[in-house]
Amino acid sequence: MSTADMSKATDRHQGARIVLFSGGTAMNPTARQLKQYTAQTLHLLPPFDSGGSSAELRRHWPIAAVGDLRSRLIALADDTHPTAHLRAQLLDQRLPESDLGHALPSLLKTWADEALALNDGDPDWTWLCVQLRTFVRSLPPGFELAGASFGNLILAAGLIVGHEDLPTVSERLAHALHARGQAHAIVDANLHLAARLANGQCLIGQHQLTGKERSPISSPIVETWLNQGLDNIQPGQCEISATLATVIRRADLIVYGPGSFHSSLMAQFLPTGVCAAITASRAHKVYVPNLGHDPELLGCSPDDALHMLTSRLRDGSASNTPAIDSILVDTARRGDFPCDAPCINAALATADGKTHDPTQLAQALLELLSGPFTSRL
Repeated sequence: MSTADMSKATDRHQGARIVLFSGGTAMNPTARQLKQYTAQTLHLLPPFDSGGSSAELRRHWPIAAVGDLRSRLIALADDTHPTAHLRAQLLDQRLPESDLGHALPSLLKTWADEALALNDGDPDWTWLCVQLRTFVRSLPPGFELAGASFGNLILAAGLIVGHEDLPTVSERLAHALHARGQAHAIVDANLHLAARLANGQCLIGQHQLTGKERSPISSPIVETWLNQGLDNIQPGQCEISATLATVIRRADLIVYGPGSFHSSLMAQFLPTGVCAAITASRAHKVYVPNLGHDPELLGCSPDDALHMLTSRLRDGSASNTPAIDSILVDTARRGDFPCDAPCINAALATADGKTHDPTQLAQALLELLSGPFTSRL
């Protein structure tokens, strides 16, 4: 796209309200493209991760997982703002996986000093840095720093030391990064994702489902729920805020995916109020299926996944409002769905066909903001 075309697209989509349900890193490259055209995006993310850097934080404090939120805020940072760009680079750092010579505390202190040096009078960045320095000095014995994400630590510091809620802390970080768009966890709740498999086995913890930190599941997922803790089956309840429900209802475009099907996408529709807000919205609702292999969809065809998503979104509602208006699918994958499915075909895949081309996907989503659509789902 030429500079002139990009400028026109920016003007045309400046007032757009796009709500995206995604998670992990799958949507980050596309988020970086979307921010070139509009800042009127809201990225909603699951806070139920029980692996990696988030797991260590949650082992010591009863907080929501912040990893996906941190990742998306970094993707939305204004790259044209010198200080915001440097802050994003620092927040994207991770401590080494092994502590050679017990150097990790010293390195973390150095990064905290570097963060404070990036202060340009921004009150939000200053506040975050102050909380972080206190947090670093007061880490409990046994806290494992190896592999820790610096961005996760600064968000956790705002929660634990600053005693703010997750929406407030994420807003502070978004302001400090001059973010071109908003990113929020779907809820601020200390819950974990659990699943029952077709063989009757129950797994508690997102890390047991994704195939990244544990062996991939060996039986299809038939049910998921939010659970209190990782030790015993104890379903938990949570509800989205009234403010977030209003934003969803008022959206012009609602996007489902891409991302790991159960842990990144379906998990976000488990909190009370999400599906009701979607049902009440007159936005165009589009599903973007994954292109690559998803271990969470073992034994499940793309069309099966579509029906599972549709059923979850309807959540027993008798409303005639559609759950999904269209499926944005790469041309080569059109055959994954029935011929009468409301597919919008586009060249979306990278050369290897395993991931979405971020520029192509961003432009395809923006094209959905205008023109009539007829739902069949």
